[in-house]
Amino acid sequence: MTIQTPIDALIKTIRIGDPVTFGALFMIPLFHDIESPDSVPTSPAPLSLDEALAADLLQIEEVSESGSVPELMALNIAPDFVFLLDGEQVTGVKQNRTFNLSMLLAPGTRTTVPVSCLEHGRWSMRGGRVQSAEHVHFAKGRAAKMRSVSDSLAERQSFRSDQMRVWADIDEQFAEADCFSPTAAEADFYASRREALAPLAAEFSVRCGQSGAVFGVGDRIVGLDLFGSPELYAKVADKLVRSYALDALNTQAAASLPDVSLISLMLDRALTAQRSPFAAPGVGETWRLEDNDLSGAALVHDGKCLHVEAFIQA
Repeated sequence: MTIQTPIDALIKTIRIGDPVTFGALFMIPLFHDIESPDSVPTSPAPLSLDEALAADLLQIEEVSESGSVPELMALNIAPDFVFLLDGEQVTGVKQNRTFNLSMLLAPGTRTTVPVSCLEHGRWSMRGGRVQSAEHVHFAKGRAAKMRSVSDSLAERQSFRSDQMRVWADIDEQFAEADCFSPTAAEADFYASRREALAPLAAEFSVRCGQSGAVFGVGDRIVGLDLFGSPELYAKVADKLVRSYALDALNTQAAASLPDVSLISLMLDRALTAQRSPFAAPGVGETWRLEDNDLSGAALVHDGKCLHVEAFIQA
């Protein structure tokens, strides 16, 4: 008898919406089936990184005075859980960092969170408060980072990424766009493209009840991000759109939608992928998903899946 996991319970309630295209980017909205009892959230969505930082309810700092590139310290002083999305970025520490996986921080806890560096040429404090970037680590780099973290967990029980690959992916973005940053910071690449990204963000605004999306560039599916509730997706949707849009800006061809059966197939592959659960930093578990050219991860806590991400290797 097959045991249904929280990941199954989330994905099996999904309804595929009408596609949206703009330039080289396309989005297939995903909605929870409102008639399924498994799709009804049983508790409020956790605070997002942006919400917690804006309200001074989350403190993020170096783990020590000297610091450690692959780690930051997060102190949640909120009375609520705080959700950190895989690929979200923080600035204002010794160098810009991105979270290596999605995590959930319990109220009143201090957690060492695994991160990757997105700014190769700086290791010094600049002053000012820690802030959240407007975009998630660009999709291609995020996919590669996620796969390397899964490999690290399988081989060494470690949440570390392949840091050299992270930097190489950023350097490739700069080279393709003919951009320059004095500290090789991905944030500078985003800033150089911020104006061009504005219409994309507006076109792919959150649909009523939307809980996630499958994104693609040109005629190729890139990845999916699905959340346990529409409320949680709405909190991070704009950042995610900018992440996938950064990849699309370097593509000249207009979006060409894949057959809807391929979208269903991707969801099915996430359901049937080989799964390996690990205790996650904070609370809950991170489940790593692998199926040939599909790699993914999911955050599960208290019997519910908060976030599923999956990418198709180019």
